[in-house]
Amino acid sequence: MLGKTKGGSSNQVTVTNPDGSHSDLTERHDVEAAMIMENERKYHQTEGGSQLLDDVFGVDFGSFGEGPEIDAVLNGNYEPPAHSTQATKDFLAACKRPDQPASISCEPTVSRFKDYVHSWKCRKEKAASANQHLGHYKACMNHTWLSWLLFQRAEIPTVSGYSSSRHRKCVDLMIMKKANSFAIEKQ
Repeated sequence: MLGKTKGGSSNQVTVTNPDGSHSDLTERHDVEAAMIMENERKYHQTEGGSQLLDDVFGVDFGSFGEGPEIDAVLNGNYEPPAHSTQATKDFLAACKRPDQPASISCEPTVSRFKDYVHSWKCRKEKAASANQHLGHYKACMNHTWLSWLLFQRAEIPTVSGYSSSRHRKCVDLMIMKKANSFAIEKQ
């Protein structure tokens, strides 16, 4: 597996302690707890940090985009307050409405199906999802009936607005990115 360990998932992690020292964790409970903490840190790092939540922006934009300065943002001539960070200024500039709106094509089902088949044939992952290996999906793309069946199943949430509970749950694991690199920040 290109120099990676057999399973690919982490059974050991190295964490950085508050004092800067490092500890190796090998017990399942400790590894899982460290992974959960690291994932929470990664996936929540932007919460509470947006300047757009400041009161001055609340007055300009409103709670639901109904504020008096929305048209200025969409037209690209909104002047952010002086204390705005460059990231906030860049984001607001990117919110400018395009001069020429893109035409929305009503792509036929057949071409969406062909794109679906092509995308699965290109996949390289070797992980499991919902008790089915991604290789199962890739193999089905070589069979006309099976690929159509999977496409129709994948279209259900788009067409109906319903997604089954099994598609809203996942197993959270970390896969080693580099052989024998156990630093949790690198997972």
